[in-house]
Amino acid sequence: MQDVDKAAPSEVVAFQASEAYVYSIPSATTVGHRAETWNVNEWLQQVRVAVVTRDEDAWVRLEDPESGDLFAECPIPTSVPLITAVEPVIDSSRYFVLKIVDRETSKHAFIGLGFRERGQASDFTTALHDHLRYVKKKHQAEELKSDYEEKLAERQRDEGQATSVTDLSLPAGETMTLRVPKPPMPAGSRATGPAAWTPTRPRINKAFSLLMDGEGNIVAGLSPRAAVDAPASSEGTSGGEECDAIAGAGEVVSPKAPARGLLLPRISGSVARAPREDEWSEFQS
Repeated sequence: MQDVDKAAPSEVVAFQASEAYVYSIPSATTVGHRAETWNVNEWLQQVRVAVVTRDEDAWVRLEDPESGDLFAECPIPTSVPLITAVEPVIDSSRYFVLKIVDRETSKHAFIGLGFRERGQASDFTTALHDHLRYVKKKHQAEELKSDYEEKLAERQRDEGQATSVTDLSLPAGETMTLRVPKPPMPAGSRATGPAAWTPTRPRINKAFSLLMDGEGNIVAGLSPRAAVDAPASSEGTSGGEECDAIAGAGEVVSPKAPARGLLLPRISGSVARAPREDEWSEFQS
């Protein structure tokens, strides 16, 4: 796997045209090269054109269409404008001026290149610009990666220094005791002890029914249902306090109510009834 990763990237053919023509060109004018001065009907060599890329490198290769031998090669620069190696003429979209370079001597010369179809010429320039955009984006990605790695290394160094200066870890075998203050009681609450009000534990109100005896006294009987509601009010008389103690310090809930937790007003103390007169008086035999 390491040998495969370290192997040189393979070449990719980004464009290929089976028919193109090479021209011997005169010197450029003050405004650029003109194809009308080339005598385009008398070309120097018919060639096959290919744009070959390998990672960041690219070449325009001119080959013999029959044997495939290399006729000339134009390296594509990435650090200078493309026009220094491939320059379009000013009077046609099918002709270009190439700067060919000899691989062995590094000597260069300028020749003309012409395509038969405009579509081929357009695809040729597109392949060159796509390669340059790829190289540009690759360099931008490498810069962003380098900046990120530098910032990450700097932050890690800062965190390492801060940790060595302010080490708050406990020594081995040492314990720590934490005291959490009790939350304040709500206004009007009178419950104390473990059953006192806490923000996370709701009050449980048990529903029960009221039974009246013959003397007008209240008898509280617990019901099997229970309702969860807000804390009970602190106002009430001694009779109400007695009912709260029986019902679990909650509000009085009507057992006949169809909805759970329907509250009725608190009933305080015993209900004293006035003696009722017997309309028939005492029964006498």
